[in-house]
Amino acid sequence: MTNLIHFSFRTKINSLKVITAHICALTFLFMASASVLSQQSPANNLAPVEKICLLGQECVGTKAGAMEMTETSDALEITLQQAKETDPSLSTIATSRYDAEAGYLANCMACHTTGAAGAPKLGAKREWEARMSKGMDAVMANVINGFSVMPARGLCMTCSDEQLQSIVNYMIEK
Repeated sequence: MTNLIHFSFRTKINSLKVITAHICALTFLFMASASVLSQQSPANNLAPVEKICLLGQECVGTKAGAMEMTETSDALEITLQQAKETDPSLSTIATSRYDAEAGYLANCMACHTTGAAGAPKLGAKREWEARMSKGMDAVMANVINGFSVMPARGLCMTCSDEQLQSIVNYMIEK
């Protein structure tokens, strides 16, 4: 009987060795293929594939890797500066035309409609009054930096501070 138990135990150990060997072989193959695939540099991954043409300027970046990222950002900065010099009210128009309701629906609705994790609900005057008693600066600091379980910027990473302010005003006034 002891020999039978010992034989069964030895068989299980041998099976585990075979499985371990297969796992090691698969891991080696995966690592080998990953190193072959990662031959491309991060700079090549970020390089433009097509031409980049800005209105009133020459096209740049005619092939992948043809220009450095600094050239791209410098060209963009120059274009933005020219736009501001041409019409400084463009940034004001962009924020004044911002649709706060659409911003609310896209980013804030999930928590502020249901009151999830204590979020003040849209149209709940008492809940908003309690927060506004601290002042708008404190409320906006919480919106921008996050508060409790609310993520920073309400996860609207593309929203400017002014757009976030208009969303907050929308929620308070509703």
